[in-house]
Amino acid sequence: MHENLHKNLIILLKTLLVTVLVLGLVVAAGAAMELALEPANMPHDDTDPPGGYSGLTPYTDNLTGCQYLSVRGALTPRIDRQGRPVCIDR
Repeated sequence: MHENLHKNLIILLKTLLVTVLVLGLVVAAGAAMELALEPANMPHDDTDPPGGYSGLTPYTDNLTGCQYLSVRGALTPRIDRQGRPVCIDR
């Protein structure tokens, strides 16, 4: 009985290791693909550092004028240096 338990545990650990390795490769490939697909003529915006791209996409709410930043589908309010939301007067 202990021998079967030991074999099952080894199989489980090997499966877990392979799963973690495959997920790591998928994440690395996705990040590399995102960088490779960045068009050379992509316009710069005020989130970009000099000579590069931030990877952030700025959005402005048409109703409130408040700005948001998006990266890989996640959206967060844009804040200034004092931690206040950045909103354009409407």
